[in-house]
Amino acid sequence: FIIALVSGLTAGSKWVGKVLSLYWYDAIVRDSHAIYFESKTMYAANQITRAVDNVDQRICQDALALTVTFGNIVFGGDTQNSVTQTFATIGFAIMLLLFQGYWFVVLSCLAYGFLIMLVCVCLVRPITAAMYAKNKREGDFRFVHARAIEYSESIAFYDGTAREHEVAGQAWERLYDVYYKLLRVEFPQRFAMKLSATSAGIIGFVLYFIGRFVKSTTT
Repeated sequence: FIIALVSGLTAGSKWVGKVLSLYWYDAIVRDSHAIYFESKTMYAANQITRAVDNVDQRICQDALALTVTFGNIVFGGDTQNSVTQTFATIGFAIMLLLFQGYWFVVLSCLAYGFLIMLVCVCLVRPITAAMYAKNKREGDFRFVHARAIEYSESIAFYDGTAREHEVAGQAWERLYDVYYKLLRVEFPQRFAMKLSATSAGIIGFVLYFIGRFVKSTTT
């Protein structure tokens, strides 16, 4: 019964997450269309200002990636657990430990989890900056190729192929540097997450048996 209940709640949580993500995606697309197709905004966004590159991709792909990723984190995806499931599991374990009187185990595990959370937050900050730089450089790289396609006739007529080759190469070098930097800053965070996931169960069992030993010696 418990297995069936947990399976149903897990599947239901993922389904609700997908539905809410779809509703959010629909709201973002409709609001974006209302702004994008108002007056001369579309012309200005594509021809005058370069503050936002590839507006079509921002509406079609980035909005979808945002809503799906957030839904997977909160409610769980096809290959990952969710924050909701994690907190439910932790809450159930804490309830059992408190019911048996193992306050030491509960407080120690909570302190360990809080420490890991602080470490991961500190390690995520450079990743956020690197991801922003990566997205910007990817946009610049796509823009170089899109511009070459759009003005290919003029480039060929004025013999500007070598110059475009140089510009594309420079854009790729900047993007490659950002990719490499992202790999470097991601490793400490991935290591900390893997270490915490691997050691959490071991530490929990060790603290549990320590608590049992202390409880048996004091009674």
